[in-house]
Amino acid sequence: MISIGRRVFENVKSDMIVHYGKFNVRGLCVAETIVLVGSGSGDWIAGEDCVVVAEKGLVKLGRVDCVKTYLLGFNGRVIAGNISTQMGFIKKARIGYLKAGLALIGAETIVANAFISNAVFLDPHVWFKAKPTINVAEYKYPALES
Repeated sequence: MISIGRRVFENVKSDMIVHYGKFNVRGLCVAETIVLVGSGSGDWIAGEDCVVVAEKGLVKLGRVDCVKTYLLGFNGRVIAGNISTQMGFIKKARIGYLKAGLALIGAETIVANAFISNAVFLDPHVWFKAKPTINVAEYKYPALES
Protein backbone atom coordinates (compact mmCIF):
# COMPACT_ATOMS: atom_id res chain seq x y z
CA MET A 1 0.00 0.00 0.00
CA ILE A 2 1.54 3.28 -1.14
CA SER A 3 -0.25 6.58 -0.51
CA ILE A 4 0.42 10.31 -0.71
CA GLY A 5 -1.48 13.14 0.95
CA ARG A 6 -3.82 12.94 3.93
CA ARG A 7 -4.63 9.42 5.09
CA VAL A 8 -6.32 7.67 8.03
CA PHE A 9 -5.18 4.10 8.73
CA GLU A 10 -7.59 2.11 10.86
CA ASN A 11 -6.49 -1.37 12.05
CA VAL A 12 -4.45 -2.09 8.92
CA LYS A 13 -2.54 -5.28 8.09
CA SER A 14 -0.46 -5.33 4.93
CA ASP A 15 2.88 -6.51 3.55
CA MET A 16 4.14 -2.96 3.09
CA ILE A 17 2.82 0.47 4.06
CA VAL A 18 4.45 3.57 2.60
CA HIS A 19 2.88 6.98 3.17
CA TYR A 20 4.05 10.51 2.48
CA GLY A 21 2.07 13.38 3.97
CA LYS A 22 -0.33 13.82 6.90
CA PHE A 23 -1.41 10.58 8.57
CA ASN A 24 -3.47 9.28 11.45
CA VAL A 25 -3.13 5.67 12.62
CA ARG A 26 -6.14 4.54 14.64
CA GLY A 27 -5.73 1.24 16.40
CA LEU A 28 -3.06 -1.17 15.18
CA CYS A 29 -1.02 -0.86 11.99
CA VAL A 30 0.89 -4.07 11.16
CA ALA A 31 3.16 -4.61 8.17
CA GLU A 32 6.52 -6.13 7.38
CA THR A 33 7.75 -2.69 6.28
CA ILE A 34 6.22 0.59 7.47
CA VAL A 35 7.45 3.93 6.13
CA LEU A 36 5.68 7.07 7.35
CA VAL A 37 7.07 10.41 6.18
CA GLY A 38 5.43 13.70 7.07
CA SER A 39 3.44 14.53 10.17
CA GLY A 40 0.61 13.00 12.13
CA SER A 41 -0.23 10.68 14.97
CA GLY A 42 -0.72 7.02 15.65
CA ASP A 43 -1.82 4.58 18.32
CA TRP A 44 0.33 1.53 17.60
CA ILE A 45 2.62 0.41 14.77
CA ALA A 46 4.26 -3.01 14.59
CA GLY A 47 6.41 -4.70 12.00
CA GLU A 48 9.82 -5.87 10.84
CA ASP A 49 11.23 -2.52 9.62
CA CYS A 50 9.60 0.75 10.73
CA VAL A 51 10.79 4.11 9.43
CA VAL A 52 9.10 7.24 10.78
CA VAL A 53 10.34 10.62 9.55
CA ALA A 54 8.94 13.88 10.92
CA GLU A 55 9.42 16.08 7.91
CA LYS A 56 7.25 19.17 8.30
CA GLY A 57 5.77 18.92 11.75
CA LEU A 58 5.16 16.67 14.69
CA VAL A 59 4.78 12.89 14.64
CA LYS A 60 3.21 11.49 17.81
CA LEU A 61 3.05 7.72 18.31
CA GLY A 62 1.67 5.80 21.27
CA ARG A 63 3.50 2.51 20.81
CA VAL A 64 6.12 1.15 18.40
CA ASP A 65 6.94 -2.59 18.33
CA CYS A 66 9.35 -3.26 15.47
CA VAL A 67 12.46 -5.37 14.95
CA LYS A 68 14.27 -2.40 13.37
CA THR A 69 13.04 1.07 14.23
CA TYR A 70 14.16 4.35 12.69
CA LEU A 71 12.66 7.49 14.26
CA LEU A 72 14.04 10.60 12.61
CA GLY A 73 13.05 14.19 13.19
CA PHE A 74 14.24 16.44 10.38
CA ASN A 75 12.14 19.60 10.20
CA GLY A 76 9.91 18.27 12.96
CA ARG A 77 10.02 16.08 16.04
CA VAL A 78 9.02 12.51 16.80
CA ILE A 79 7.28 11.79 20.12
CA ALA A 80 6.74 8.15 21.08
CA GLY A 81 5.29 6.71 24.28
CA ASN A 82 6.69 3.16 24.24
CA ILE A 83 9.30 1.67 21.92
CA SER A 84 10.30 -1.99 21.92
CA THR A 85 12.91 -2.90 19.31
CA GLN A 86 15.95 -5.05 18.67
CA MET A 87 17.75 -2.23 16.81
CA GLY A 88 16.75 1.41 16.85
CA PHE A 89 18.09 4.63 15.38
CA ILE A 90 16.63 7.69 17.07
CA LYS A 91 17.29 11.33 16.26
CA LYS A 92 15.40 14.48 17.35
CA ALA A 93 12.85 12.49 19.33
CA ARG A 94 11.20 12.36 22.75
CA ILE A 95 10.68 8.84 24.05
CA GLY A 96 8.74 7.79 27.13
CA TYR A 97 9.97 4.20 27.45
CA LEU A 98 12.71 2.63 25.33
CA LYS A 99 13.58 -1.07 25.40
CA ALA A 100 16.23 -1.95 22.83
CA GLY A 101 18.97 -4.45 22.13
CA LEU A 102 21.00 -1.90 20.16
CA ALA A 103 20.16 1.80 20.16
CA LEU A 104 21.92 4.42 18.06
CA ILE A 105 20.95 7.72 19.64
CA GLY A 106 21.46 10.97 17.76
CA ALA A 107 21.15 14.67 18.45
CA GLU A 108 18.41 16.32 20.50
CA THR A 109 16.91 13.13 21.89
CA ILE A 110 15.18 12.92 25.27
CA VAL A 111 14.36 9.54 26.83
CA ALA A 112 12.38 9.20 30.06
CA ASN A 113 13.09 5.51 30.86
CA ALA A 114 15.64 3.41 28.97
CA PHE A 115 16.58 -0.27 29.11
CA ILE A 116 19.27 -0.79 26.46
CA SER A 117 21.76 -3.63 25.98
CA ASN A 118 24.13 -1.69 23.68
CA ALA A 119 23.88 2.08 23.27
CA VAL A 120 25.83 4.08 20.71
CA PHE A 121 25.73 7.82 21.29
CA LEU A 122 26.26 9.76 18.06
CA ASP A 123 25.93 13.21 19.62
CA PRO A 124 26.44 14.63 23.13
CA HIS A 125 22.99 16.27 23.11
CA VAL A 126 21.08 13.30 24.56
CA TRP A 127 19.12 13.54 27.82
CA PHE A 128 17.70 10.88 30.12
CA LYS A 129 15.04 11.89 32.64
CA ALA A 130 15.71 8.86 34.86
CA LYS A 131 18.93 6.90 35.22
CA PRO A 132 19.06 4.57 32.21
CA THR A 133 19.90 0.88 32.35
CA ILE A 134 22.61 0.44 29.71
CA ASN A 135 24.90 -2.60 29.59
CA VAL A 136 27.45 -1.32 27.04
CA ALA A 137 27.81 2.31 25.94
CA GLU A 138 29.90 3.66 23.05
CA TYR A 139 30.50 7.29 22.22
CA LYS A 140 31.02 8.03 18.52
CA TYR A 141 31.44 11.80 18.65
CA PRO A 142 34.71 13.69 19.08
CA ALA A 143 35.48 14.90 22.57
CA LEU A 144 36.31 18.55 23.02
CA GLU A 145 39.87 19.09 24.13
CA SER A 146 40.86 22.17 26.10
